[in-house]
Amino acid sequence: QIEDLLLRARRLGFTADDLTTMVSDVMERVDSMRRIAVVECNERDLRSLQVLVQGALDIEVQPVLLDDLEGRVLDREFDAVAAPIFHLRDIADHVDDLDQVVELNLVASPTALRQLIDVREEQGLVVAAPSARGGQWMTAIVGQYFPGQIDSVLVGDDDLSVLADAPVVVVNNAAEVPDEVLAGIDRLISIEWELDSRFVPTLRSRIERVLAARAADGPDGRPTGSDHQDVA
Repeated sequence: QIEDLLLRARRLGFTADDLTTMVSDVMERVDSMRRIAVVECNERDLRSLQVLVQGALDIEVQPVLLDDLEGRVLDREFDAVAAPIFHLRDIADHVDDLDQVVELNLVASPTALRQLIDVREEQGLVVAAPSARGGQWMTAIVGQYFPGQIDSVLVGDDDLSVLADAPVVVVNNAAEVPDEVLAGIDRLISIEWELDSRFVPTLRSRIERVLAARAADGPDGRPTGSDHQDVA
């Protein structure tokens, strides 16, 4: 790809010196960019969150899965780390300073919330979660919009056949319910997460403060001084 690009540039009249200068300028900008990571527990939510955070910050961020954290120290590897607030405990052992991690305030998508409101007349529903803590989190979210009985099923621990008998089942991508189980559910609500729009200005200022602190660290930070890309 680089060779094709260079051939096109030469055909357009650019000299070798022109191209060398252009590449050097671009590499200086690339090397001065701060590295920002966003962390999630599953591929689908991670890709979605990467897009949301990039849009909020207007800067590229690197996706990192929780399952890939073994042996890594994120705040040494990256200049700033962002993660959903309910995953802060999960990454605590993979950073030197948890206070430097920026928590992300996520809300359920309007589509999912509308579906929860539409089933308010049901006597109860079941949330499927990957862990007891995830079940508590999902129950708290759903309980804001659904007044009936809310039970939880833990994927990997409980018998998932009970989901087929539930009047309504609520899942998120972290639960990773098998497709054959999902196919047998009569009424399914899938929770997709979005950044709370009220939180975006706070996110930008928090990231900027973390980056400024890292720049002030001198040789121990990456990169040093004021040569970094502003999140503005």
